[in-house]
Amino acid sequence: MQIKTHIAIVIFITILGYFSFAIAQEKTNQTTDLNSVLKLGEMGDKRAVKPLIAVIKDKSKNSYTRKHAASVLAKLGSLAIEPLIDTLNINDPIVRRLVVEALGNIRDKRIVDPLIRVLVDQDVRIRRLAVDALAASGDIRALEPLVNVLHNKEEKSSLRRRAVTALVQLDRKQAVNPLITVLTGGDIQVRNMAIEMLGKLGDERAITPLISTLTNQNHLTRSNAVKALAQLGDERAVEPLIDRLTDENDLVRSNAAEAMTQFGDARAVEPLIASLKDKNSLVQSHATLALGRLDDHRAVEPLISAFHHVEKNVQSNIVRSLVQLGDKRAIEPLIAILKNESVDAYIRGLTAGALAQFGDSRVIEPLISALKNHNHLVRSDAAKALGQLGAQVALKPLISALEDTEGIVRSNAATALAQFGQSAVDPLLTVVQNKNKDSFTRGLAASALGELGDKKATEPLIIALTDEEPNVRYEAALALRLLGDERALAALVTTLSDDEKQIHYAAVLALGRLGDERAIEPLIEALSDQDERLRRLAAGALAELGDKRAVKPLIGALSDQDEGLRRLAASALGQLSDKKAIDPLFAALSDEDAGVRLYAALALGQLGDKRMVEPLLVALTDKDERVRRLAAFALGRFGDDNQVLESLISSLRDKDWRVRGVVAFVLGQVGDVRSISELERLAKDEQNENVQNTATVSLNHVKAKNFANLGMRLSEAELLAEETVRRQPDNVVFYDTLGWVLYKRKKYIDAITILEEATKLQKGVAAVHYHLGLAYLQTQQIEKGLKQLEAAFSLEGRFREVAKSEGSGIIQKIPEFQQLVNR
Repeated sequence: MQIKTHIAIVIFITILGYFSFAIAQEKTNQTTDLNSVLKLGEMGDKRAVKPLIAVIKDKSKNSYTRKHAASVLAKLGSLAIEPLIDTLNINDPIVRRLVVEALGNIRDKRIVDPLIRVLVDQDVRIRRLAVDALAASGDIRALEPLVNVLHNKEEKSSLRRRAVTALVQLDRKQAVNPLITVLTGGDIQVRNMAIEMLGKLGDERAITPLISTLTNQNHLTRSNAVKALAQLGDERAVEPLIDRLTDENDLVRSNAAEAMTQFGDARAVEPLIASLKDKNSLVQSHATLALGRLDDHRAVEPLISAFHHVEKNVQSNIVRSLVQLGDKRAIEPLIAILKNESVDAYIRGLTAGALAQFGDSRVIEPLISALKNHNHLVRSDAAKALGQLGAQVALKPLISALEDTEGIVRSNAATALAQFGQSAVDPLLTVVQNKNKDSFTRGLAASALGELGDKKATEPLIIALTDEEPNVRYEAALALRLLGDERALAALVTTLSDDEKQIHYAAVLALGRLGDERAIEPLIEALSDQDERLRRLAAGALAELGDKRAVKPLIGALSDQDEGLRRLAASALGQLSDKKAIDPLFAALSDEDAGVRLYAALALGQLGDKRMVEPLLVALTDKDERVRRLAAFALGRFGDDNQVLESLISSLRDKDWRVRGVVAFVLGQVGDVRSISELERLAKDEQNENVQNTATVSLNHVKAKNFANLGMRLSEAELLAEETVRRQPDNVVFYDTLGWVLYKRKKYIDAITILEEATKLQKGVAAVHYHLGLAYLQTQQIEKGLKQLEAAFSLEGRFREVAKSEGSGIIQKIPEFQQLVNR
């Protein structure tokens, strides 16, 4: 049944927990009931503005209702701005707070001047809201007023600190000088906040002023300045920071020692060696790590000498630093530490791992001996180290360690054996087949065989599926999953009827991994098994297989009593991309479990159901960054919607770097020219390196795509497109753009090569089929070209219309092409 769009939006907003009022069916313009007014506002009707203003003014209403009304006004956006601004003049601080909060959630230039005026309101809470709103506005007109707040010594410290972050959010470059000016101010908290921000901004104008604060009387100021200068990484700070290694305050000395790791300057080596004798263990610890990272071999002997005179946390860092330095003078002292029973077991275990890093034959015998140490931590780490070394002499001792009394030792021995390669296969098979060994040891041997990946083990492991010990059967099934040998398929299908549930689990996982269509039916049957864990595993495996036969059973699983399965089923249906799932997924939006509702919404986004746009736009402003990330990703499917594009571009200024990263990626996929300006800003000014890299790649792709579409600067477009593919070689959209650029440059053979590769990366991408079809036609591969175009038209009908105008010259003269596009 078709559900009206506005009802769907309200339902979805309600189920995500934004509101809990009932959905009324009566006409909203025939009632003045509060709920109806709120619903009217939710649907974007301007008739709700006046009644909602009345609600926030009404002192008889409870605070939740008034706040709710303000949030609905904010969602009305430009329709509510002027009435809200007029309401700012009311002599009621509660009303003004609600109005400022509402205005702060509207992205419109008209809100800036009224909010600037509010910065002198008598109520500090209102001023605080105004500062936050102006920061979020991105409007440069707010810069000077916010600087005034920062410099106002009569203003509350908390608000001045808020102004610090607001200025940085508004304009990173123009914030630097105002922040520098408060470094000599009397408010310690404001000064320290400014120092912290200057470190993050990375502007060299702050270096000299920050160096000056290293001698400030307040130890927290000195400590923060040390950290900020370390972030800036300018060599002018090295000597002043070295001086802080002898500061009277422990925290300052500790931060100074840690800061030395950022510079790699040999001038710090001797002072750091001296710090190994500092009275504070944290200073010693940071000095130890810094010496390791400076990679100066003068530190080797002092580190060795210091080992027995420092606390345990420092000892562990000495071991790590000696490994980093890689000086073989450390081997014998480290072997002595491994053997020294008076040293803490954790440190000796760490030392075992450290010895493996040297790759020296001298360490093998001590590590083999450590497999029999009375402490299981030492034995465990010794097993792991021997696996890294791969010395054949350790093979037999590690086989014996599979029978250790401690599980972690047995597990690490099995993992180590998996690193020995083919030489370990026969010894491990012997263990699996030896029924005199306990089942746990035999199971571990089977697990190691799976990790080794040698298909020589397939037949013995198939036999092990019928072993009398359940644990052996279980590990054999999991090992066969890793081997991926189709010879195991029939035996695994039979294993689904095993009496032991855990073997069910392993068989289901193995069948999903093998990807054989004969696995579909058993997995579908497993969806109705009484064991909920098995049902969940089956849903995940069916999604991995991607077979459309799973759609109907997965739709049925949306009604399962287990919410975990319902979530997995919703997610799987989104991956399978079958339109038959749309109505069931829409019904799942009313599920009692929030996780099911969220996965259903995301699945509908993947399926391109435009009823999800408004709810997802709401979710894009959710207080939980995880929700905002998921919403941004789902909205990428609707990048041709102007409101979606504008909202995504605005979210490039989200306060959370993870959200900014997802949005930058999504905008790169969308490829709209309107995102270029903000992506350029992010690529230039973003502090987080991962986000900055993502923005750069996305920016290159957007430019390449639009140059190709416009037929201009194609040489540059090719370079940009090649770079994006190099940076993200598994991104089908980037491959498609590179192919399209090559097509535009009339490099048809090269275009075909790239676009054929794109079809292998991901099936069913209409643009790839369309561009590949055109390239085939240009090279007179008529049958291939028509087949690709037909695939594109069936996936997205709009390409038929595009083809009528896109094709030119030789393509337009092909009769079969004309018949296809005009069909």
